[in-house]
Amino acid sequence: MDIRDGNLGAYHTYEEAMEEIERVAAENPDIARVETIGYSTYGRPIKAIKISKDVDVEDPDKPEVLYMGQTHAREVISAEASLGVVDRLIDGYGTDDYVTGLVDSRQIWVVPVVNPDGSMKVAEDVTARGDSSWRGNCRDNNGNGKVDDGDGVDLNRNWARNWGGQGSSGTPGSQTYRGPAPFSEPETAAIKKLAEEHDFVTSVSFHSYSGLILYPLGYTTTPAKDEDLLRSIAENMRDHQPYEKYIAEKSSDLYVASGDSDDWLYEDMGVLAFTFEVYKGGNSWWNTFKQFNPPEDRIQYHVDNVVPAALYAAEIADDPSQALIEREERDAQGPPAPEGPRDPADYWPEDDNPYFGGLPGDFMLNELTPGYRGTDEDPAEAYRRAECEPDCEG
Repeated sequence: MDIRDGNLGAYHTYEEAMEEIERVAAENPDIARVETIGYSTYGRPIKAIKISKDVDVEDPDKPEVLYMGQTHAREVISAEASLGVVDRLIDGYGTDDYVTGLVDSRQIWVVPVVNPDGSMKVAEDVTARGDSSWRGNCRDNNGNGKVDDGDGVDLNRNWARNWGGQGSSGTPGSQTYRGPAPFSEPETAAIKKLAEEHDFVTSVSFHSYSGLILYPLGYTTTPAKDEDLLRSIAENMRDHQPYEKYIAEKSSDLYVASGDSDDWLYEDMGVLAFTFEVYKGGNSWWNTFKQFNPPEDRIQYHVDNVVPAALYAAEIADDPSQALIEREERDAQGPPAPEGPRDPADYWPEDDNPYFGGLPGDFMLNELTPGYRGTDEDPAEAYRRAECEPDCEG
């Protein structure tokens, strides 16, 4: 495989993320341990860190919770969010009553990088040319022994629930190529195995971008059987965000997508599964990496904005129905505050914009980026197009 690790600046590369969780476990052996749950297409370890008091004991009386990051390679802020969960639990243990209570009474599993090969591909691309649009893993679809255009599987279309349906593609090279079969990819198979070996009550999968908290179902607009509970949890998560408030909505309200992790976890394993689309997106339509990830000096802000909300999934794991009562109490106080626009502080400097100061000749923006509607476009709509075109409808 012709991929070398690169440098992502303040963002963690795959290797740096693995070093971080290994360090945490070594320094906190009573409450943290690292386990290799599988291997990537090219044999890189997919590692999870378990955080719990008496961490080596599998206690059936302690609810289990799962967090995942960087399923999609270019969404590197999602790995930072997962590591942020780890940091909050470790740093707060013994000093923060809320955190200490979670660690003492829950079994929390965090997989910071679901997609090791894709993560390294992005780091190499960004190091070489300052950008990367790589989304999938690094399956060699064309069999030429290289990782190049047309390769990779979208790991969030490779799950078995409604695999092959709307919002996925059977064409190698598509951004939403679902792979040759459900769980054909070792990365999704590793998470499947982890879920089957444990009894997760809730889960959060971090992605980017658009500022959303999504809940099942994604493959159909038909409401899930637990729609009211799922919506209540998502809206309560939103209330726990200290800064920007995200929109809580059903996944298929964003766009219909088949074969994703949340739908399989929910319908096949009974997990109350959620996706956080971290960061509302930037103004960098000319640079995919910068469009999906905030400037380096804003990483901590966005991590701090989602971690308290994500920890709510662990908080309610002993009795998820409490979310319904909390939502009723909140609704009685009136409608929630609007989510607000994107913060200009999230815009990368335009000095690397090849069209800064004017477009060449008679070029129009929509010739460079089809359908581009400017930085005032609703983030969710921009994300919907960026994620599923040309395969989406509507």
